[in-house]
Amino acid sequence: MARKSYPVARMLFRANKLLERPQVSFAEKKAICYMIETVLHDTGNYAGFGFIYPDGVETTEQIKEYAQSIHANSGEEYLRFYYVAPKIREDYNMWKEKDGWKYE
Repeated sequence: MARKSYPVARMLFRANKLLERPQVSFAEKKAICYMIETVLHDTGNYAGFGFIYPDGVETTEQIKEYAQSIHANSGEEYLRFYYVAPKIREDYNMWKEKDGWKYE
C-alpha cells in the first residue's frame, strides 16, 4: 500500500542537505526553497532561514559584505538552510542520525 504522508522533519533534513551541495544548480535550489517553505508554512513549522556562507566568511564585516553581494547576485539568494521548528526538532535529529542517504 502506498504511503499517504511523509514526515516534515525528514523532508526538511533532506532539503537542507541538498541546499548545501555545490552540485545542485541555482534553479534546483530555488525549487527546493519554494517547496520546503510551502510545506513548513502549511504545517505551522516555519522557523526562518539563514544563509550558507562560503569558507573564509567569518567576521561580522565579511558577513555584511557577503550579504550585500547576495543582493547583487540573486543566484546566491538560495544559498540557505532552514531552521528547525521546536515541535519537529526531535524528529529532525532522529532523521539526521538515521538517514542513510549519502550526499557525497
